[in-house]
Amino acid sequence: MLELRTIFGDEIPLRAIQDRACGDNAKCRKGVADGLRRWRKRGLVIARGARRGLRYAFTPQLLKMLDRLSNQKRTTLKRTRSSRPVDSTWGTTLRIYKIILESMIGMFTREIEGRLGISRTAVRYHINKLKRLGLVREPFPGYVEPAPPDMKRVEEALKAAGEHRVVLEAVGLIYANGRIQLKPFTSKEYAMVKKESLRKAQRKLKQFRDEAIIIRLPGRRCRLGICVINPIYPVRIPEHIHDRTTRHLYGGWRVWRRRKSS
Repeated sequence: MLELRTIFGDEIPLRAIQDRACGDNAKCRKGVADGLRRWRKRGLVIARGARRGLRYAFTPQLLKMLDRLSNQKRTTLKRTRSSRPVDSTWGTTLRIYKIILESMIGMFTREIEGRLGISRTAVRYHINKLKRLGLVREPFPGYVEPAPPDMKRVEEALKAAGEHRVVLEAVGLIYANGRIQLKPFTSKEYAMVKKESLRKAQRKLKQFRDEAIIIRLPGRRCRLGICVINPIYPVRIPEHIHDRTTRHLYGGWRVWRRRKSS
């Protein structure tokens, strides 16, 4: 693609990039267009024009990266497994569930791709996990929404909470869009309604998590956690966990886990 800049200047037509990379292969051309759209969302390219006149300008950040890669030996460009610590198996799945819950009415999967910066295939994988559990539903392809909670199971979870049932109902349920829906809540909100200390509320919510009464979802303040009443009680859902050797670095909606500096 760097060679095309000598022909077209700073702004390269999308069709020229597709011709260079794919020729007449329709599937490949679509993949190139999708890839450039993802780069645009990440701020690596700038799009100008529309449809047949769509052109892309490379940012200095991307040009520097491409120039560095072109100067490396081919043997160093082999794909290797990253050594960066990754989320637990359910970390990304529960982040997606949290985003869908907070939308209340649902959202398109491409919005989730843009927020988390992951591929369409990865989003489909996590959405399918949530659908199998009955946590979300897909009224039509590419659009997901929170599944209406099974009130019998929610009722069982609330009964298991005993005297804390009223507080869970106050912070974890909301009447919206003509029906009762789940509402994510923090331990701080729980403590305020219960009128007790935050530490005591955290201990109680941890007990509820251990008993599968609530699910812990990842949030911007993972130490406090964001919780939701378990709509498939008594089925237990793996938590979004932290280990002692990693910490979160938050940047917008993207979450990376890296080793602590020694």
